[in-house]
Amino acid sequence: MAPIIRKGGLAQALRDVQQERKLRDPVYLVCVGTDCSTGDAFGPLVGSFLRDAGYPYVIGTLDRPCDSSTLQEQLRELPADGSVLAVDSVVGRSVGYFQLLQEPLEPGKSLGKPLPKVGDASLLGIVCPNRSNPYTALQSASLHLVLSMAKEAASAILYTFGSPEYADAAQRLDSQLITQVLPAQADRNRQE
Repeated sequence: MAPIIRKGGLAQALRDVQQERKLRDPVYLVCVGTDCSTGDAFGPLVGSFLRDAGYPYVIGTLDRPCDSSTLQEQLRELPADGSVLAVDSVVGRSVGYFQLLQEPLEPGKSLGKPLPKVGDASLLGIVCPNRSNPYTALQSASLHLVLSMAKEAASAILYTFGSPEYADAAQRLDSQLITQVLPAQADRNRQE
């Protein structure tokens, strides 16, 4: 089991993995999840924050999620150069914290879905407690917690893999979230 990363320690943990795994530039982010489930939206939220901050190497956003139905197609878009950090949500005991694995992500594993492994390393956000049904648990995750974790993850990624202007952009994400992301998600939910 990967160690639990407490708040504020994510950027350093990413730097450590970058050095230990010798992650090559550019670092591509594959942010796995869907916008149709609060807890599972962690990956697409991270991807949207990164894209909106100008980070150019992102697959998986709120408007173009990288989920079980699109994963294989979107993985074909990855260039051969660089490294891949996969981002996804998980259920577990240490809710609100992160895990960083020096191995590929196995998306859909807890739901028994056979999907390809993704990445050279994996960043996991523990968004809710584990229950008998992980799918149901992810749907009941706190939106506030998932949003704050996604912002923290995006900021740490921008700080670690981006140039200084990306770190400045990460600080502006909060106001953009309130004025753009949440109303768009509410509109989408009303239409369904």
